[in-house]
Amino acid sequence: MAEFKNDQYGMGFDVVGSDFGGVSNPLLKRSWLHFVSECNLLMKNINESASGHGFWDTHNISEKLCLIHSEISEALEASRKDINAPDHHIPEFTNFTVELADTVIRALDLAYEYNLPIAEAIVAKHEYNKTRPHRHGKKF
Repeated sequence: MAEFKNDQYGMGFDVVGSDFGGVSNPLLKRSWLHFVSECNLLMKNINESASGHGFWDTHNISEKLCLIHSEISEALEASRKDINAPDHHIPEFTNFTVELADTVIRALDLAYEYNLPIAEAIVAKHEYNKTRPHRHGKKF
């Protein structure tokens, strides 16, 4: 289990002694540590921007979860129209890709604001999922 403490990235936590859900391969563990460090920096940057644009003037977690859900719905609509259509604001990416990016941005912002170790949880959950049966034992 990881221990959380203040770190150099200003996240309010640091990964100390985490095995990332049982990763024993040192190269993979180093990759995961890099991912966590970079994700923490990205989260801080995302949150600073969101705060500066007024998205944290109020702290209503239900509202924030609805905004994440709305981005997923926008990705669904983009896939229903034309999954390959370019985005209107960032035409080098598809609208579908941009809406998925918005989903991740909002989720990372929420995690940062509530001081959640989401990057480490992503790694641990992925490692756990690798041990599960096909489709996790379900039809889909």
